[in-house]
Amino acid sequence: VPKIETIEPIGALKKLRWLCYRGGMWNANHADTLEHLASLSNLEALVLHNLKVSKGGLKPLAALKSLAFLALSNQFETEDYAYLSVHMSETKCAQFAAYQQLNASKYGDIMVTGKRKPFLKSRDPKDQVRLQKFVTAFNKLQERFRTT
Repeated sequence: VPKIETIEPIGALKKLRWLCYRGGMWNANHADTLEHLASLSNLEALVLHNLKVSKGGLKPLAALKSLAFLALSNQFETEDYAYLSVHMSETKCAQFAAYQQLNASKYGDIMVTGKRKPFLKSRDPKDQVRLQKFVTAFNKLQERFRTT
């Protein structure tokens, strides 16, 4: 069971340049919200893995204009990744695309971006059709966020 209930005190570390906040392999860590990280104007790298966020999802991270590198686990809503990909175009993040190409595994070699999204097999024609639908949906989300 995580001992931290809020990450609010981290928001006071104005000179912080790198932060890794993650859960363990079997137990997720928790954060009430990521809004407290938005004030970290000097943050250059952020890693958030196996983390459950109670409210607001990933969107507060868009305020991190100095962020060059962002590593996220694939457990948030697809909409959040698409939103950040538009509002953080200078930040490198593997989830800022509709999918990631992986090494071959028994589940597939393509991981679709977003919570509860499938692993697909690139050599399977049916999965290629499914993948194109996910790509189209991700692109539509990005377009929606570019105009708002």
